[in-house]
Amino acid sequence: MRLFSSDGSDVLEDVVTTRLALAAARRQPRRQREAIELRYLADFSEDDTAAALGLSNGAVKSHLHRAAKSLRLVLGNDLMEELNDVRP
Repeated sequence: MRLFSSDGSDVLEDVVTTRLALAAARRQPRRQREAIELRYLADFSEDDTAAALGLSNGAVKSHLHRAAKSLRLVLGNDLMEELNDVRP
């Protein structure tokens, strides 16, 4: 059985991709994980993420960059590109 969204994309594949990314994100250092959670899961702006974490915008960008680099090593570039398509 395949699940499809209204636009015909494979919903089950999106769910699996997202779960893999979340599992990998949980293994990141605390600040990187917090930045990922706020910026991408809670959809905070960089400014709001910085304020919530008590960091500068530059520090947030640095944490997000390092986290993305690490996640690419774990998940691969193809999966990271798919995540950009899945994210609301």
